[in-house]
Amino acid sequence: MLHRRGRHTEVERLSTVNNSPCCRLVEPPSPAEIHAWTGSGRTVAAEQHEGPDWVPVPRTAAEALSRFWTLRPAGMGKSDTKKPKLQFGATKLTRAPPEAIDNNDAQPAQGEHSEMGEMKALLLSMQSSLSSIDSKMDNMTASLDLLTNKLEKHVGCISETEQRISHVKDTMHAKSQQLLQMDKLLKIIVNKNEDLEGRSRRNNIRIVGVPESTDTGRMEQCEEHMLTTLFGEEAFSKMLVVERAHRGLTVKPPPWASPRPIIAYLQNYRDRDTTLRLGSERHPLQLDGNEISIYPNFTMAVLEARKKYTTVKQKMRQANVSYAMLFPARLKIAHKGKSLIFATLQQAKDYLKRNCG
Repeated sequence: MLHRRGRHTEVERLSTVNNSPCCRLVEPPSPAEIHAWTGSGRTVAAEQHEGPDWVPVPRTAAEALSRFWTLRPAGMGKSDTKKPKLQFGATKLTRAPPEAIDNNDAQPAQGEHSEMGEMKALLLSMQSSLSSIDSKMDNMTASLDLLTNKLEKHVGCISETEQRISHVKDTMHAKSQQLLQMDKLLKIIVNKNEDLEGRSRRNNIRIVGVPESTDTGRMEQCEEHMLTTLFGEEAFSKMLVVERAHRGLTVKPPPWASPRPIIAYLQNYRDRDTTLRLGSERHPLQLDGNEISIYPNFTMAVLEARKKYTTVKQKMRQANVSYAMLFPARLKIAHKGKSLIFATLQQAKDYLKRNCG
């Protein structure tokens, strides 16, 4: 609720909001103005509507007095020896007459007593609030202590974990070095194993294209008879001996399928070289209408490495370049009066690209 602020108005109880009085506070007139208005028949209420604006209505008498001394014009009340007193009635609050000012000295004491009671109540409320805050702070302190203990335990666990991880890293570094050494040693062992297996097959030959129906009697005798028939007895030493011979270790194929190869071990190394040389020179060989081929018996690793040169060898045959495969997988060529050996497939491809288009 708002009221106007004028020069000559009064304090009047207007209504009650939430069981608190709402008063309109204005500037009190001076004694000379009261006499002049009384003599001329003007009333204070007639001037209560004068004023330039509106201000909020105070809720209590103390707030009204405070608002009055704050909003009074400059210089007002300096000529008076005593501050104006207000007399509160049941329905209307008006300015007390000057002669009644000395008789109402007990009213400020009652206001001070009320204010002191309010201050005591406020202090008690503050004390209870502080006690509640203290209890909450104690709970927070206990919680922080618990969290601190847990944090210290976690820090200890993390430190121990870091030490273990560092130890594992050091161990893994040492193990990795050992693993590298073992890897190198394993490669050496694999190469030696391949070499030993290849040396154990040095006297072996691999015969492809012999029909399965020719296997009558002992396999060794059959192979000796076949080799002497193909190349003649004079091509070999005084006595050609095949110590062992067998078919490939697979299931016997049907009659219309390709026959299994024959692996034969010759006792004399010179007879093995003679068989391979004559088989290469007289290729393809014919026996009872069947085309027969004779190859060295290499390991699977050597065969896979030599198989990579198939395309290069085809291009060399087209370019009329003589070539030969050396153990384990090296290519030897004779071109333009030069003899060259290629240890890798890429070297052979580069040479063909430069010299054979």
